[in-house]
Amino acid sequence: MGMNMKEGADVYGQSHPVETPALLRDSLEAFNALMEKIPEDKKVNAILAESKCPELVTDDFKLVFLRCEVFHVDLAVKRYTKYWDKRVDVFGPEKAFEPLTLSGALRDDTAALQTGFFRLMDTKAVGGRSMFFLDPKMQDFQYTQDSMVRAVWYWFHASLEDEDTQKRGVIFIIYSYDSTMGHLDRGLIGRLAKSVQGSLPVRLSAIHFCRPPLVLSTVFPVVKALLGNRLRKRIKVHSGSKHWEDMAKYELTEKNVPEDVGGQVVLDHLAWLEDRRCKGL
Repeated sequence: MGMNMKEGADVYGQSHPVETPALLRDSLEAFNALMEKIPEDKKVNAILAESKCPELVTDDFKLVFLRCEVFHVDLAVKRYTKYWDKRVDVFGPEKAFEPLTLSGALRDDTAALQTGFFRLMDTKAVGGRSMFFLDPKMQDFQYTQDSMVRAVWYWFHASLEDEDTQKRGVIFIIYSYDSTMGHLDRGLIGRLAKSVQGSLPVRLSAIHFCRPPLVLSTVFPVVKALLGNRLRKRIKVHSGSKHWEDMAKYELTEKNVPEDVGGQVVLDHLAWLEDRRCKGL
């Protein structure tokens, strides 16, 4: 394949390939060819997926991985094989090959899904990115960590139903006002990171911390210094009297952020879940 044309970098410093029929066709052909070359013992769960849920293993699904890796085929294939391994780890061999729907693989995770700790918003960020709203105070711990990991996988897959999100990624808005260290479930964070890193086909554009308490604001510079350069650039902290002005640089305004943060968007998480349940999602 030749050199891919890219759009100019956006406000998050990310560039996105210009998708053409030739790019999609050639990339999928290369993806499938590379998958054929991988030894069977290195792709056991990917092979199982082809036999147990062929309706899920489509070119459209593989394209999500290619978009995540901006059409670097080798990286997309690596992520794809790891995805099926992690999906089996997260859901178990009985549910891993079922559709990730509320009445399917998520049927036993209602408590985790209903907490509202992790919410997918209907409004979009710049470029059509999906936005997740997280409020650590909403955790009630009436669920197991394993169940919450499955719920987070569900929310990520829900966001990937949108093609712009596949191409441009997601952002997180974390509202940590009035949060304390007691709201920080380190075990859950570790399990989530382990389950999604290098496997879920989601591009992370930014993590916006909105109005963090002073104790957290003071440690952010130290935490960021310990992170890799790539992730460090993704973390944005908005605090003080000018937090709206700061957020506006990323086209986050009162019109597209939740009322919890002072915006105008009303989030009804339970209604969102019920709507998806009625649609068989």
